Amino acid sequence: TDVVKTQMQAAADSKTMTGVTRQVWQQEGLKGFWRGAQPNIARCFIGNACEIGCYDQFKTTIIAKGWVSDGPLAHFAASGGAGVVSALFSTPVDVVKTRLMNAAGGNKGAIQYKGVIDCFINMPKKEGIGSLYKGFWPLAIRKVAWTVVFFLVNEQALKVIRGSYS
Repeated sequence: TDVVKTQMQAAADSKTMTGVTRQVWQQEGLKGFWRGAQPNIARCFIGNACEIGCYDQFKTTIIAKGWVSDGPLAHFAASGGAGVVSALFSTPVDVVKTRLMNAAGGNKGAIQYKGVIDCFINMPKKEGIGSLYKGFWPLAIRKVAWTVVFFLVNEQALKVIRGSYS
């Protein structure tokens, strides 16, 4: 699960999968493996809403303003913008998810939070607002790459099916 993977990746020492699984199970039972599930689900909704909504809006604006015609260049620009917006809005939720997963099972090397709200409130209080954007650039690069590939392929498939982009 993500909890085990996250704790193994965050550990300074070499934790084993069996060791982490045992610790989480003994401390929290099955519930411990679901730590971070709420923000994970929220991150998916936020990321997808930003990607789909922003892509359509950006594409419509780019074409309507006459910056480029409806085609791969417009799709590339719109999808890149959508990926950046998605990263801006989903990174804080992703960071909270990771913090909660890392704290599962009473992980001694992790800051313990009471839940999603506690984490969202206390991280910026103790570490500054920038703490919610740790790992932004790798996430932004991944999201831009994903949205560009997805929407370019999607638009090409729609062109084949419809005979045109619109």
